Amino acid sequence: RAFGEDVDFQDFIKVPKARESFLEYCETEFAGENIDYLTAVEKLERINKKRMRKSVLRSLNVSIEGMKSMKKKLCEKQAKYIMENWVLDDSPHPVSMEGRIQQTLIERYKKNDFSFDMFEPSKELVYSILETDNFERYKKKPEFKEVLRTIGEYR
Repeated sequence: RAFGEDVDFQDFIKVPKARESFLEYCETEFAGENIDYLTAVEKLERINKKRMRKSVLRSLNVSIEGMKSMKKKLCEKQAKYIMENWVLDDSPHPVSMEGRIQQTLIERYKKNDFSFDMFEPSKELVYSILETDNFERYKKKPEFKEVLRTIGEYR
C-alpha cells in the first residue's frame, strides 16, 4: 500500500517507523502520553487475541481453564498499569478523556472489574484527538514528508 499526503491516521501509525516519527513529534507537543496510552491499550487487547492450540496446552501440561486464568491475570495486571499511569486522577501521565468515561473506568478499577475491551471508548476518543489535532499539524512538518519518503510503499 502506498502512503501519500492523504494517508489514513490509523493506517499510518500501524507502520513502526511512521509511528515512531509521529511519537517523536507528539513528544515535542507534550502529547506523547496519548501514543503511550494507545500502545498500552493495544497490548491489553493483544493478550486477549493470543490463542494456543489445545495440543500445545496439553504438551505444556496447561489446562484450558489454566490458560483462561493466566489471561485473566495478565488482563488485570495490564489494566491496572493503564489505570495507574494514564487514567486515575493522580496518574503521572494523564490523558484527556470525557469525565463520564474516566469515572466509569475508575469505578471498575475500584471494583477490580477488568476486561480486555474496557478501554475501547477512551481509546476511540484519544485516537480522535490525535488524528484531528496532532496529526493534522504533523502532516505539515518536514518530518512527515521524510517518513513518507522513508517508508515509501508499505506492504
